[in-house]
Amino acid sequence: MLKRLITLGFFTTMLFISCDEGVREADISNIDQQCDFYALNDSLQQFDLANAEEINQQLYQSLGPFWRDYTESILREGAFDDPATLGKIAQFMTDPTISEINTEVAAILGPGQAERIDQLDKAFRRMRYFFPETPAPQVVFMNSGFNYGIFPTETHLAVGQEWYLGAEHHITQSLDENTFPNYIRKKMAPEFLVGDAMRGWLAVHFQHQYYDDSDLLSTVMYWGKMLYLMDVTLPELTDGQKINYTPEEIAWCQANERNLWVAFSQQDILYEKRKFEIYRWVNDGPFTSAQSVPQESPSRLGMWIGWQVVRDYMERNKEVTPEQLLQETNYLKLLNAYRPG
Repeated sequence: MLKRLITLGFFTTMLFISCDEGVREADISNIDQQCDFYALNDSLQQFDLANAEEINQQLYQSLGPFWRDYTESILREGAFDDPATLGKIAQFMTDPTISEINTEVAAILGPGQAERIDQLDKAFRRMRYFFPETPAPQVVFMNSGFNYGIFPTETHLAVGQEWYLGAEHHITQSLDENTFPNYIRKKMAPEFLVGDAMRGWLAVHFQHQYYDDSDLLSTVMYWGKMLYLMDVTLPELTDGQKINYTPEEIAWCQANERNLWVAFSQQDILYEKRKFEIYRWVNDGPFTSAQSVPQESPSRLGMWIGWQVVRDYMERNKEVTPEQLLQETNYLKLLNAYRPG
């Protein structure tokens, strides 16, 4: 592990550059493709109201319950089998603004789409290796009308591609600043699409079994485990792509890791039970709004800290499998393995 001195913000400390030690490798050479990938935009651009009922049946056959989710929960146009709803979706797809967005998505994301599909397919093949009983979702690429960047369910993983045109793209820059403040827009870039999609699916898939927000420690350990699963399913991504941090935010976290741990590990913080205080450490925002954390910090530092704790634990306990990690609730055992930089 390489080490160098870095000064950034108000902290000066030793920066440890991770060599991805302790990450379990998956042999997927004999595991077949797990995901079905569906380009919903392509289907809807052929939408013809004269054949609306037939197309509606075809889409329901292809997408199952997600077609209902798309019409009723994502676009919020009405019941999926209501003829009036189908008319509204036809109007949505032919709206000049939506047409321009679809054109820009094809131009910007199209050239790298095959690589993103390959990355997601390999990620779910690695999931099959570590969790043989876990079903892979159908992955749907859609235009959500900027309602959802990632929409994961138990059976589907939908990606609103318009969210990933790039922070400086004129469509991204035209979004309402109250709804899409700068801290959101700066991460609406193609390089975050795969990581956002997988992290969103993991969090939803495992939440019923393992998510616990009874106190801050339990919450950040859950997120640390999910991010470690990002390590094992998407090892080719950078840390920033896994957690949706810019390179500057990653550098800030690495430079300030020891000081953050000193602030976080106090008993009254570690076992905090008030939800609004817990969410200060894990919710998105312009910075982490927890006490003693400076405003030049990135948001969600609790997730980052939990990730580093889990990484150290898995490095020092090479016999532990990812599935055993998820089942581990003795968090003092994990904390005892942590050596902040």
